[in-house]
Amino acid sequence: MKTLCHVLILLGTCSMQGPPAWAQIDKLEAQMDLVPKLVVLRSTGKEIAAGVYVGTDAHDAYFITAYHAIKSTSDGKATEIKLQFHGSARSVPAVAFDKFNISDDLGVVSTPVSELPTNLLALPRGLPAPDILVHVIGHPSGGGDWSVCMAGIINSHAPVNIHRFVTTRGNGNCLEEGYSGGPVLDADGNLFGIHLQTSDTYGESLSISEIADLLDSWHVPTTNLKRSESGQAILIKSPTKPEIFLVHNGERHHVPDAPTVDSLGGWAHVMTITQERVDEIPLGDPVPSVLPTAVSVQADKSTETIENALGTGIGPFRFGMSPEEVNGLLPQHLANVAWSSLPAAGEIFKPADVRYVRVNLRNFSSSDQAASFYGTLSAFHPCWEGQGYVTFFFAGDKLVHISVRLLGDCSSREILLHRLADGLSIKEYDASSPQTFHLSLKSVEVAGYNGPEVSSLEVFAKDSPTRFRWHA
Repeated sequence: MKTLCHVLILLGTCSMQGPPAWAQIDKLEAQMDLVPKLVVLRSTGKEIAAGVYVGTDAHDAYFITAYHAIKSTSDGKATEIKLQFHGSARSVPAVAFDKFNISDDLGVVSTPVSELPTNLLALPRGLPAPDILVHVIGHPSGGGDWSVCMAGIINSHAPVNIHRFVTTRGNGNCLEEGYSGGPVLDADGNLFGIHLQTSDTYGESLSISEIADLLDSWHVPTTNLKRSESGQAILIKSPTKPEIFLVHNGERHHVPDAPTVDSLGGWAHVMTITQERVDEIPLGDPVPSVLPTAVSVQADKSTETIENALGTGIGPFRFGMSPEEVNGLLPQHLANVAWSSLPAAGEIFKPADVRYVRVNLRNFSSSDQAASFYGTLSAFHPCWEGQGYVTFFFAGDKLVHISVRLLGDCSSREILLHRLADGLSIKEYDASSPQTFHLSLKSVEVAGYNGPEVSSLEVFAKDSPTRFRWHA
C-alpha cells in the first residue's frame, strides 16, 4: 500500500491505492460493503463499474451508478447486469431501473432485497466544497476490485453542469475506468456524490443533493442516505438572501445578529451555498445569544477565492483609482485622460457624471504590467483575440465600475462566462436568466450577464452610481 501523500493544494494531486492512512480500516471496510461491483454484459463485450447502495423497499434494494455504464447502445445492448458484493465471490442478477437522467449521467439498478448483505453502514450526505480531501471506491482494471483512489475537491461546480463538482484525478491519475459510479467520500464517511468521468486533468462527480432530488422524483427509496450528524457547526448563507444560519447536528439555526456571527468566527467563516441547498436543511430553533464555547465553525475557502480575485477590482485596477492611474497600468497608454476629454457614459446614469475608458482585451497579455488582469480572466482566453473589450467607468474622478465583455464573434461566450464563474467559486449560476449571477461582497458587487450579442462580467464598487442602472 502506498503511504499518504501530501495535502492537496488546488490542482495538486493526492491519491493512493489501498486503504487511506487517515481513515479507520473498519470504517473503510464498511464503506466497501456498500459498493458492489457492477458487471454489465453486452453483445460487444463486458463493462465494469461501481454502484452505491441507497435504500430498500419491501421487495428490492436500490443502487445508484453512472448511467453510461448500464445504458443500452445501438451497437452493444446491455443484455445482463450482475452485482458482486465485497467479500463474496458470488454474483447476483440486477435490473436497470426504468428512469434515468442522461445529462446528469445518473442511473439506478436493483436486486431482490434478499440478496443484500446485512448490517450495512448508513451514509450521511456531505456538501462538496473546495479543498476537501476525499476518496473514491471503485473497480479499475489496473488496480483491482474495491480499490481506493484518494483525491481532492477542486470546485463545487463543474464548468458545464452545475450539478456536478470537480476533483483531482489522484496521484498517478488513479481515477480511471472502473471507478464510474463509485462513491466520493471523506474520512468521516460523508457521501458527496458519485464519480462519473475524467478529463486529462480532473474528474467530475454528481453531487448527492442532485442525486437525492432525482431519486425522490423517481420514487426510489433513499433509506440508507442520511444527513450528516457531525458535531461540527458550519455557518452558511445563500448569495441571494441576507440570513445566516448555523448548521449543527443536521439542522440549520438562524443566527439573529452580528455579535452572534462574530462569536462564531465572523464573516470570514460563512460558507456561501445555493438557496436550494440552504432550504433542504431542516430549520430548527433560532440560535441563542449565548452559545457553548465548544461550538466550532468551518471556514469555506471558496468565498476567499472571489474576494481575492475581485474584492477591490480586477488585477491591478483598483476601485478609487483616478483615470491617470488606470492609464498608467494600460499596456498602451492613452494620449489624454483628462476628465473633460473622457467620453460620457450616457443619459442613463444621470444626474451622476460618469465617464469611461474602453480597451480591447487583446491588448492585454501575461507579459505586461497588467498581467494579473489577464490571469484573473483566463476563462475568457479562448476569445481574447476577438472583439471583446473592457470598460473602466469613473465617477467623481474615481474608478467605480469595471465591465468585461465578450461579443457576438465569440460563439462560446455563454460557456466561457459560466467557466469564469465556476473558477471564481461562484456557486449560484442561472443560465436561463439574463443576469446569471449577482454577489454582494464586502466592498464590491459582482454580476454576470448574458444578452443576445454579449456576455459580460460586471464588478461595481459599493458606491458606484452605475450598479442599479446596469443592463448588459
